[in-house]
Amino acid sequence: MQELTTYQREIARAFLDSVINDRGLTFTVEIAKGGGVRELSAQIERLLLTLYVNDGARLLRVAPPGAGETRERIVDSLSECGLEGLWSSESKSVSLGQSTLHFMRTDELGLTLAEPTFAGVSLIEVADAQLVSADVFNHWVEPLIRESRATTVLYGRPLNGETWFEQIKQR
Repeated sequence: MQELTTYQREIARAFLDSVINDRGLTFTVEIAKGGGVRELSAQIERLLLTLYVNDGARLLRVAPPGAGETRERIVDSLSECGLEGLWSSESKSVSLGQSTLHFMRTDELGLTLAEPTFAGVSLIEVADAQLVSADVFNHWVEPLIRESRATTVLYGRPLNGETWFEQIKQR
């Protein structure tokens, strides 16, 4: 696990404040490729899984098909920190005690959105948000954000100036 840079720590503090204090804020994060967005995300996820190990935090990471895989980063992070036997990993989730991080591709949202495992989600992360279509965002992601009142983090890069990610960033 790498130490977070100054800018990553500032971002992490803002996210964590929103989750811990149940503020339900939405953040857009634009970091250049290779700038450590996956490391930032994994460290935030691990910290929240650990903080709420007995309380059962529910975290959700959504990514479009073909987006870089981030599940391995959180699994590696948990493996390195001496929590053997306390966490488990399946194809679509990683659990630490009572807390669970779910992974979902945007093309799966319509199939499983109503499942009870997503009740009480406290953090929603959307990876490669610039690649998520406006239709998927409007029909699945935005209603999930609105209904859960979860802190939401949209990680993305500029694409063409017209994506929903860039529109939200402007707001």
